[in-house]
Parts: sequence; structure tokens; C-alpha cells
Amino acid sequence: MAKELSMTEDELRAAMYQAAGKESMRLCSDKDLYLILCHLGRLKDLKKTQLGYATPQQLWKIRELEKQLGWTDNSKRLRKFMEKYSEIQKLEWLKFKQAGDLIESLKKVLKRERSKKDSQEKLQKA
Repeated sequence: MAKELSMTEDELRAAMYQAAGKESMRLCSDKDLYLILCHLGRLKDLKKTQLGYATPQQLWKIRELEKQLGWTDNSKRLRKFMEKYSEIQKLEWLKFKQAGDLIESLKKVLKRERSKKDSQEKLQKA
């Protein structure tokens, strides 16, 4: 993973020390290695974010909202929504800010859908 991040040996050792307090892999326990890998993963995500693209966490949240809205059965639904409001056709092309805006828009749609459903249930009970 350090190669993917284009890290020098010194940068890798600094990241290991920051994550687990160890300066050598040989001194690391399994838990330390796990902490180091998690730290490197966060650095990788941060590097992508710095390039301006949506983070994996943002993409995950968008997919979760898609599931909650019941849109997973029709893949065109999310894509058309994205095209309409952000003029982007693929999730992977979203910039960081666009992904944040899309998440907020999907939350509003979900809130509206839930309030409609609640209103209909109240009318049926009456």
C-alpha cells in the first residue's frame, strides 16, 4: 500500500510510528500491523480526496441512501437523478463537493418519501 501512496521509506516509517508507535515492522504485533494498514488506508482515501474526488465513505453513503429509497431495483434511477442535479453520469466521476451535495439531496428525497408514507398511513387509519 505504501507503493500505491508513493511513500518513501522515511514517510512509511513516520506513518508506522504515528499509527502504532513502532519504527520497524519487525517490532509490530498483529494489532499494530492492523493499525498501520488502517492508517495507510485513511491516507490513501485522503490522497484521493485531495485530488478532489468523492471519498469511499461518500460513495458508500450514496449507495446506502439508494437502498433506503428502494432504487436498487432500477439502476437508471440514481444515474438520472445525478444527471439532473449534478450533470454527472457515474458515481466515480463525482467531485468531493458534488458527492456531498448529492448526499444531502438524497436525504431530502428520503425525508419527503417517509413523510408521504406517514401521511398516507394516518389517512388509512382514520
